[in-house]
Amino acid sequence: MLIGAGYNAYVVYGKAPRAITTKDESNLVCPVLTDDIKIIELDLEDDKKEMVSEMEDRKPVESQYDKRVQEEEEKKKADEWRKNNVIDDDQPELERHDPWLHKRIHAWVLLKKNKRVKNDIFIEAATGRIYGLQDNPFETIDAIFNNFNFWINLHPNKPSKETDLNFNNKDNWEFVMLNTNDNNDDILDDEGNEENPISEIKTKNDMEDPDDLKGHGLDMPPPWPNKVHISLYAYNNRVPMSTQTFYYQKTRVDKFSPYSQPDGMIMKIYKYSDFARLILEEVEYRYRNRTDKLYKKIKRPYEHKTIDFYLPGQSFGWKNVEEVESQYRKVHFYPTNYVSGLIYREEIFQKKIIHKYISRDDRVIERKVNFQKDLSDKPTSYKNFMDNPMYERRMLITKFTQKYLANPMIAVLTINICLNIKFFIYIIYTVKLEVFLYSAEKNLNWNNIILL
Repeated sequence: MLIGAGYNAYVVYGKAPRAITTKDESNLVCPVLTDDIKIIELDLEDDKKEMVSEMEDRKPVESQYDKRVQEEEEKKKADEWRKNNVIDDDQPELERHDPWLHKRIHAWVLLKKNKRVKNDIFIEAATGRIYGLQDNPFETIDAIFNNFNFWINLHPNKPSKETDLNFNNKDNWEFVMLNTNDNNDDILDDEGNEENPISEIKTKNDMEDPDDLKGHGLDMPPPWPNKVHISLYAYNNRVPMSTQTFYYQKTRVDKFSPYSQPDGMIMKIYKYSDFARLILEEVEYRYRNRTDKLYKKIKRPYEHKTIDFYLPGQSFGWKNVEEVESQYRKVHFYPTNYVSGLIYREEIFQKKIIHKYISRDDRVIERKVNFQKDLSDKPTSYKNFMDNPMYERRMLITKFTQKYLANPMIAVLTINICLNIKFFIYIIYTVKLEVFLYSAEKNLNWNNIILL
């Protein structure tokens, strides 16, 4: 497949450690599991913003050297404090004795540099991890082959990091097939020039005419396995039970086949704070093809926090919802879903509600409402009222604030409602950079306040 895509690919077989041959990645860092969801949003912010001078936006010049020195000093102090104050015996498990050390035969992929790859790299086919030639985990190399030739390593006991992969070097490699075909037109040498390693191979008798070898060259034998046939059902399920579990360093990943779970889940990522995977920090759920447009959920159990992410088109216009149990809820909206211009709602249970708007004709950008408990008239289910943050009918409004964007007359409108049956209104006018405060005080009863 790689050769057909234009890569200069080879199959390498040699010796590898137990972790590679058994596909054990429990001591390796979890690879970046990127989500293929891409959301394109429109910028609908109001163009009529307050003008700010360039001097105010200009950041002060900082010395990168001083900043780096300061960061190193802070890191040194933090490490010293951690060493003296923190007892951390969390370490990965010791590797067990391997009776087959340096005897486990394994195969992997080599990509030689060409127009598609800048440097030679190894690829572990079972996991898809990419390694450089100097930092690879493989032990030794016995031979390398592709669809044109077969090269035998004359120094099979040399570590793979020290093995020279120049097949033209007869001191290190011996070819098997006398094939003069050009297997890749864009192979580059160390200086970036095109080369043809197979066509430049010389016979043992340099004086012999290469034309005499025509008709005696050997072709690579055809593969003996039968053609593999994979049904569409098996390809979609990937595994018999439609579920795979992978263990990484402080991470566990469960993958599910599409449409195999009733809730649309395709992946669940557990993130732990210890190597034994006992202290759970975060769980990430990924979904596809849900009617409510939910595509990702993050839970932090020790913080009692849940964050939901939605695609555009959700019935309520939610973009993401962050909630801490019995404390607060923050909702971000897609700006195209609400005619009112609501893009943000923050609800601090039993205390405050904050709304933020965008692109409104009345230039309102924010509204705040403060609450206070009605302790004088406790209902019989007062305990349930305390435990249920959605029960807000027993809350009294004590303050209402509304902010405007670059309005030449009104900047802030504040209404205070006091418990001593007094009603205050504060309106701040802005005219020619002068601020005037207007205060009105009226005696109202609670019925009027509630109706207002």
